[in-house]
Amino acid sequence: CICLNLLLYRSGATGMDNLNGYVLQYQQNDDENLMIEIPDDQMSDFLIQFSQEVYDAKAVFGRKGWCITAAVTLLSAAIAYFVSGKALEPLKKLAQQAERIDQDSLVEVRLEENTIPEFRDLSQSVNRMLDRLAHSFDLQRQFAGNAAHELKTPLAIMQAKLEMFAEEHPDADSEITDLLRFQTDQVSRLASLVRTLLEMSDLQSIPRE
Repeated sequence: CICLNLLLYRSGATGMDNLNGYVLQYQQNDDENLMIEIPDDQMSDFLIQFSQEVYDAKAVFGRKGWCITAAVTLLSAAIAYFVSGKALEPLKKLAQQAERIDQDSLVEVRLEENTIPEFRDLSQSVNRMLDRLAHSFDLQRQFAGNAAHELKTPLAIMQAKLEMFAEEHPDADSEITDLLRFQTDQVSRLASLVRTLLEMSDLQSIPRE
């Protein structure tokens, strides 16, 4: 808009300057030029007045041009803001739906596929990806739960055996006592890890085979 205004102003101002220059080049006896019959004693005042009118016309033309440019620019900005806001509204809705997705809600939460026609293909692709992720997490949780249950019983037996051996041999030398304490600590750590796996997998109630 600004460039267009500058071009229009330059074109109009150039035309006015040409008209002003044409009159200033007054030739009384040249048939090819416009003849303006003005008394000699008024020629000087006429040229001064005409030049001033041309200058004023250029100033008015420039002010009007800038006002129109400002109005068009503001209107264009308002329209662009409104149109861009409407265009991005479906994307904002899609982002809000995606914010509600986490590992625990991969199955429950789904992107609406028909509410936002512009992103139907994207929503369908994301939902299929969520299904694959949910299946993968289910397999991981199932494996962790099964492994934890398989380890829980042997670890409990090992811990009971170590405690029983320590009770049956209270007079064991220091080397054996240190070894028993070390093994008991390691078994306790493994048992704690198994409990953590069970809690993470949410499969504490899986029956053992």
